[in-house]
Amino acid sequence: MVEIEALNLLRQRKEALKKLPNPADQNISFEKYEETVSRTMTKTQTDIEAVSKYATEIIDELENVRELVKNCSIKIGEHLQELMKKNLIKIEFSPQGRPLNRDDIDMKKLEQVQTVQRLAKQQQELMEFIAKTEQLVLKIESNAALSFSDFTGVSSQMKQWCDGLETLEEQKKRKREEKEAEETRKREKEDAERKKVEEEERKKKEQEEAEKQRKEQEEREAEEKRRKQEEEKKKRDWKNWPPFIYYNPRKNKFSQDICCVIYTMPDGTDASYFSCQGSDAVEDLDKCLETNDEQVISSVITIQPQKVKKMFELPMRVYVPIVSHDQSLLPTLKLSINGQKWRSGKSLPEIQLPKVTGVSFVGVEIPVKQFENIQCVAVARQKRHEIEVDEKGKVFEPEVDRNIKVKFPQRAFPGKTVVATKAVPWTHADIKNASKKHKELQNIKTAGSYIDISCENTTKEDSDLEMYDFGWVVDKNINKNQSVNQETLNRCSRWVVNNLNPDENALQLNDVFDSDFVDDLKTKETDGDKNRLILRHLHDSDSDSDFDNFLVGLKSTQPNVANRITSVKNQVKLSRKTKDTDAEDNFASDFDPDFEKKEGTICVVSKLTGKSWEIVPIEASEEHPKARFLKLPSGNDKYQVLGLVVPDNMSDEDICRAAEILEGLNCVTNVSVICRQKHSNPHEVIIECVKSENVATTMQHLDSIGYNDGPAESAEFGVVDGEEIEIKFESNLYLERLKHSLLKIKFYKHLPFSRYSEHLVVVSKAEQGEDSNYHGYLKYSVPPGRLSLPRSGSLVVYVPKPLDEIIGNFPYTLDVPVKALAKFIAWQLTRTNFNSTKWVRLGGFLTNCDSHLYHQIVKHIDEEATKAPQRERCEHFILYWANHHAPIESDRIEEIIASHHDPSLESEAHQFIKPYLPGKGMFSNDSLEKMSFAIAGEWETMAKNLGFPNDEINKIKNSQPGAVKQTLRMLDVWRLSDSAIQKGTDLVKNFHETAKSAQCGAKLLNIISKNVN
Repeated sequence: MVEIEALNLLRQRKEALKKLPNPADQNISFEKYEETVSRTMTKTQTDIEAVSKYATEIIDELENVRELVKNCSIKIGEHLQELMKKNLIKIEFSPQGRPLNRDDIDMKKLEQVQTVQRLAKQQQELMEFIAKTEQLVLKIESNAALSFSDFTGVSSQMKQWCDGLETLEEQKKRKREEKEAEETRKREKEDAERKKVEEEERKKKEQEEAEKQRKEQEEREAEEKRRKQEEEKKKRDWKNWPPFIYYNPRKNKFSQDICCVIYTMPDGTDASYFSCQGSDAVEDLDKCLETNDEQVISSVITIQPQKVKKMFELPMRVYVPIVSHDQSLLPTLKLSINGQKWRSGKSLPEIQLPKVTGVSFVGVEIPVKQFENIQCVAVARQKRHEIEVDEKGKVFEPEVDRNIKVKFPQRAFPGKTVVATKAVPWTHADIKNASKKHKELQNIKTAGSYIDISCENTTKEDSDLEMYDFGWVVDKNINKNQSVNQETLNRCSRWVVNNLNPDENALQLNDVFDSDFVDDLKTKETDGDKNRLILRHLHDSDSDSDFDNFLVGLKSTQPNVANRITSVKNQVKLSRKTKDTDAEDNFASDFDPDFEKKEGTICVVSKLTGKSWEIVPIEASEEHPKARFLKLPSGNDKYQVLGLVVPDNMSDEDICRAAEILEGLNCVTNVSVICRQKHSNPHEVIIECVKSENVATTMQHLDSIGYNDGPAESAEFGVVDGEEIEIKFESNLYLERLKHSLLKIKFYKHLPFSRYSEHLVVVSKAEQGEDSNYHGYLKYSVPPGRLSLPRSGSLVVYVPKPLDEIIGNFPYTLDVPVKALAKFIAWQLTRTNFNSTKWVRLGGFLTNCDSHLYHQIVKHIDEEATKAPQRERCEHFILYWANHHAPIESDRIEEIIASHHDPSLESEAHQFIKPYLPGKGMFSNDSLEKMSFAIAGEWETMAKNLGFPNDEINKIKNSQPGAVKQTLRMLDVWRLSDSAIQKGTDLVKNFHETAKSAQCGAKLLNIISKNVN
C-alpha cells in the first residue's frame, strides 16, 4: 500500500459515512438501516486498521526523513557559512571608505549564497510539511476525528514547499531547459534509435555474415567429418583392405599354390609384416584333430609377425584355401593363438581373389590385438551348435535338434566357456545297412540322436542332459488303441518339435487354446518346451476338433509343417484300411523317418573324456513318457551320449560294443587295402590303402603298369582322419625293406594316398615244399585310438616257385616228338582201314630199300607183337628204326616224314609235329611246365574234359606231389594219347576249345591262343 491509496481509502470511507441514511427516514426499514450501517462501519473499521498499520510505517519513515532533512539542513548552513567567509566582497580591490557597489561583489559566489539560502528555506518548509504530515498521521493512528482542513493543510503546506523550490524565472528557465533537454533527449533518442537501428542492421548483417560463415564452417566441418567418417568407415570395412597373399614354395599335398590370405586394416601394415608357412606333415595334422568327424581339408598354417609386435585396432581376417569335400559337412577354420587350445571361429563369407580361379577359401576373424604365433587349419565336420556359458550357467537346446536340452548349473565353469553340441539323427535305413557288415547291430534300434558335447573347459559341477521323444517304444503290458490324430502326432512328433515355430505371431493360438494355456505356454523357456507342450495338449485332448483346427491354422502361417502332418495323417488312414491289421500292430517305420516301432528295453550309453562306452543310469518322466534324463558328471570336457532300444536279454558288453560301432558310422571313410604283384616279377608288389569308391579305377591303373597279379582288394572297413593302418606279412613272406617291422599308412581322406613299392622275400624255401607257390599273409589292422572299434583282416599273397624248384627231376616221357610222329603216321596210314598195310611201303623207304634191315625189324615186331593190328605194327616199326638204326647225325623227324614219298601226307605230318617240337612247341616240355602253372588249380576239371577217367586221375594224384606236378603228369600222358594224336592238325585248336569249356584261367588261354593258327 502507498500513501495515495491510504488517502483514497480514507476519502472513500468519509464519503460512505456521509451517505449513511437518516434513521428517522420513513422510507427505509430499521433492518435495512441496520444492515447498511453495519456493513459501512465494518468496512470503515477494516480500512482504518489498514491505514493505521501503514501510518505506523509512515511515522517511522517520516522520522527517518526528518533526520535526513535535519542533517541536510545542517550541511546547508555550514556550507552557507563557508561561502560567506570566502571573500564574497572583493575588499582587496576596493579603496578604503568607498561604498560597495555591484562591482565589488563576487556575483558567482553571491549566486551560490542565494542558492544555498533558497535551499535552506526549502528545507525549512519541508520540515514544516513533515511536521504537519506527522500530525495528520498521529490523528489517523489514534483514530482521532479528522477534518477536511487537516488534509487541505497538509496539501497547502506541500504546495507551498513545492512552490518555494524555484522562482518564476527559474521555472521558465527550468521548463525551457527541460524542453531543450526533452528535445535533446528526443534527438538523442532518435539518434540512438537510428543508431540502434543502424547498429541492429549492422549487427544483423554481421550476424547473418557470421551465421553464414558459421554455417559454411559447420558445413565444411561436417563435410570434413563426414569425409573422415567415410574414410574411417571405408578404412574399417574389410572389403576395402588389400589382401596379403602368401604362396607356398611349391604345391603342397593338397595341390594348393596359395598358403593363406590375410586382411588387416590399413594402418601401415604391409605383407612383409607377417611370415606364413604351411605344413602337411602328419605330426602337425594330428595335433589339430579333436573330434572323430573332423576331416582335414587344408595344410596347417603358421603365422608369425616378422617385425616388432604391434597392436591391431580391428581383428585381422585369415583365409585358407581348402579342397572339395562332402557338402553335408561344414568347412570350419580352427585356430590356436600363442600355443593355446584349438578353438573354432565363425566362418566368414567366401572371397574371390583377382586372377585366382577354382580355389575355395574358408576364413575366420582373429580377435587379438597382439600375438606371437597363430596356427590355422581348415576342417570339414558336422554342423555344431556353439554357445557361450558363463558362471551363471545356462539352459539351451541345440539348433540341430530341439529334442535335446542341456542344463549347465551355476559355477559349472570358472569363466566364459564355449560349448559345442552336435546331434546326428539316425534312420532305420542307416542301421539296416550297417547291420549287414556288423552283426552286432542286427537287433539294435536307435532312440533319438547321437549326441556329442564338447566343452572348452572342464566342468566343475554335475550338469543335466534331457533327451526327449525316444520314439514309439512298444509297451507289451499295455494294449492301448490310439486315434488317427494321436498316432499321427506320435509318428512325426520329433520332426514337428524341430520345425514348428511356437511364436505367438506364427500360430493362431487363441483359435485352439484357452487363455490359461497360452499364458502357460509363454512361461516355457525354450522353443522345444513350447512345442512339446502344444503337442501334448493336442495328443491328450478329448476332441479331435482341436487338432483339426490347429492344422487349419497352420496351413496359413506355416504350410510346410501343416503339409508334413497332413501327409503322415493320410498314411496312417491308409494303413488302417489294410485287412488283418489293428492300430497297435500297424506301426511301420517307412511312414516317416522320425518314427519307428521299437520293441525292447530303452537304455542310454555314454562315453566321457578318455573313457570307454558304458551304460548310465537314467530317469523317466511321467510328464514326458518318451523322454529320459541323465547326469553329465563333472570333471570332463567331452560327453558322447546315445539312446538305444535293445533286446531284453542283451548283455552290457554287447550294448557297448554296438555303441562303438555306431560311433564310427557317422564319420568314417570306407577303405580297402590293395596288394598287387608285378606280372613279370611277382616278388615286386604295390601296397596301397584306397577309398572304396576308387578301388576299381586303382586296380585298372595298376593293371596298366604291369601289376595285374595278386589277391583281390580287402574287405571294406572304416577309418577316420588321423588313424593309422598297420600292415605286416606273416607265414613264409616278408618285406625286404622293412624286414619284420610294420608298414604304417597314415590316413587323411583329402590327402593323396601313399603308394608303397616293396619287394617280397621268401622266409624259407624249405617250407611249403609240396606247393607250387610260396605264400604268406598280408595282415592289416587299425589300432584302437581315435575310434575304439577294432578293425582287422588279411590277404593271402602267393609267389610262384621257380620252375626248377617245382619240377625238379620230373620224369618226362622221353623222345616225345618221335613217339608222337610215329603214332600220327600209323594213324594217318590206317585212318580209313585199321588193318591197312600201307605202312610196309613207308618201311621200305625208311630202311632205304634195305630188305635185310626191313625184314630184321619186321622179325622183331613179330616177336614183340605177333597179333598186333597193322596200326600198332607200323608205330613199332618206326620207333624201332628211330631207336636202333637211324643215323646218329640225321634228323629222324625229317627222315620219317620223307619216307612217305607223298607230298600231301608229308605236309600234313609236318603240320602235326610242330606243337611237339622242343623249344616253342605247344606240347614241348617247356610249354607243359608253363601250362601246368596256369591250370594247376583246376587241372582235374581240365583232365576230365580231356577224357581222363576218375581212376586215372586218382592214379596221377597218388603218383605226383603238388598240383603243378600232377598237372604236368596229366599233360605229359595226354599229349601221346590216342585222343590227342587223332586230332591231327586240329590238336591245338581242339585243346583251346577244351580249355575254354573247362573255364580255365586267362593265363592258360593266352598261352594257347598264341599257338592257334
